[in-house]
Amino acid sequence: MAIWQETFTARSFDVDGRGSLTPLALLAWMLEAAGRHAVALGWGIHELHQRGMTWMLSQLRLAVAALPGWGATVSIRTWPSGVDRLFALRELELLDGDGGVLAHARTAWLLLDLGTRRPLRPGAELASLSEATSSQREHGAAEALPHLAAAGGASTFLARPFDLDVNGHVTAATLARWVLESLPAPTLTGSRLQSLDLDFRAEVLLGDEVVGEYESRGSFHLHRLRRTGDGREVLRGRSCFAPI
Repeated sequence: MAIWQETFTARSFDVDGRGSLTPLALLAWMLEAAGRHAVALGWGIHELHQRGMTWMLSQLRLAVAALPGWGATVSIRTWPSGVDRLFALRELELLDGDGGVLAHARTAWLLLDLGTRRPLRPGAELASLSEATSSQREHGAAEALPHLAAAGGASTFLARPFDLDVNGHVTAATLARWVLESLPAPTLTGSRLQSLDLDFRAEVLLGDEVVGEYESRGSFHLHRLRRTGDGREVLRGRSCFAPI
């Protein structure tokens, strides 16, 4: 129970035009496994809603070595890895059939009061969940990503009903898709993702219009999602791609 592992198979709608698992499908798998493990530990989203609380993803640091192809069966392994200030930390790994690590993600989560939408300080009960896995890649929360100074391109997105999750805001996977889809198509089709770092800074609600902006800096790109209604920055990102 301390370490959760479940199997996934890459279906036709999980892969891209090259037949490889999309980074967005990988992120969806990882978030699903994290949610299932939280339920098993007694900290699932529905249990928290009954207590007037919820989870919100605050940071994602994803490194990708390789992605499986259509029809491949792989596993996601995940475990809580500690508490750092207001953040509950969780590690996730994508494993091939032989147990080799294809991708790794470090995540930081906030426990929010549903009424005020303000963070709550994790208590001893939550911190104790990582005691059995304290040697498994334990880290503190990552440093914040740099501010995007000057955007080199922009795309506009609208939050629609099927973009929302049970918390009533746009899902982390949808925001990640908007970040990547802000980039030029040749970048996405002619290279492969090596890393994706995201800092979620504010909620995006139904009907919000969001501008996705990016700036290329050599081998990587800085990203920003900004609400057009009030100009607020809702996400900072950084991505790195390698030629195919």
